[in-house]
Amino acid sequence: MPCYTFLYNHASESMRAKIDQREQQVAEAEAAKPSGDKKSLAGRARHAVRNTFITKHLVNLFIKNMSAHDENEG
Repeated sequence: MPCYTFLYNHASESMRAKIDQREQQVAEAEAAKPSGDKKSLAGRARHAVRNTFITKHLVNLFIKNMSAHDENEG
């Protein structure tokens, strides 16, 4: 997932730590209950964390760009 990787690599240290912690929790839950349903649940949770992260950063970039555009216009 190139977009996720790019944003993750450019995120703040604290944001990366939060993401790493959540992904570790998912991996631990997956290892504790090795069932097909749990694995798919863990995959969905990991996917949700990544999508939330990407969406948050895209919204922030949009707001930042709109603010810069408004300043240039004004």
